[in-house]
Parts: sequence; C-alpha cells; structure tokens
Amino acid sequence: MSDLSARIAAKAREEAEKKKNKPPHPGPTPDKPGGNESEGSDTEGSSNNQQTDSNNANDPTKTYREGKRNISAYHSDAVFRQFKILAAENDLTVQELHREALNLLFSRYGKPPIA
Repeated sequence: MSDLSARIAAKAREEAEKKKNKPPHPGPTPDKPGGNESEGSDTEGSSNNQQTDSNNANDPTKTYREGKRNISAYHSDAVFRQFKILAAENDLTVQELHREALNLLFSRYGKPPIA
C-alpha cells in the first residue's frame, strides 16, 4: 500500500469514528434564526428579524459571500478525502483548491480563468 493510500485509509477511519461519535444536528428551532416563526404576532416576528439582521451584520462570512453563488457536487468518500488531502498537502483551503480546479477547467475549455 502506498503512503498516500495509507493516509487516505487512516483518514477514512478517523472520519468514520468522528461520525459515529457526533451527535445528530437538531435542526432549526423557533427561538433560533431559521426556525418556524409562523406563530405569534407580526410584531414578534419583526423583532426576531431585526435580531437576525443585526447578527448577520457582524458575521464576516456574509460580506465574503456577498455577490457569490454556491457550486456543489456529490462525490464518493474517496474523492472527498483525496481532495481534502490535496488541499492539506499544498497548504491550501478547500475553497482555494476548488478555485484552482475551476480555473484549470475553464482554461481547458477555452474560457477565461475567472474563478
């Protein structure tokens, strides 16, 4: 087994162990943003929306993501792990590696690398 294969297998075992020990996500609740706000008066809903808006103003990811769209795809665990390993080996974030991959794809098909 190659060194890379061994690392991928070890990472897969580690991820499986994490999933086994991770509590399930509870989902949105009425008292948290994104919850069911259909109950109560309009006044209650608007104050809750104001609170959510002020929380969003302090969230740096909101400004980073502004004007951008999500592109996602589903792949096997092996593809996911290999992508994460590639990012780590090259000291890149997954976002940076994804940007590089998109630019290479665009170039291959004669499009400008705009990612």
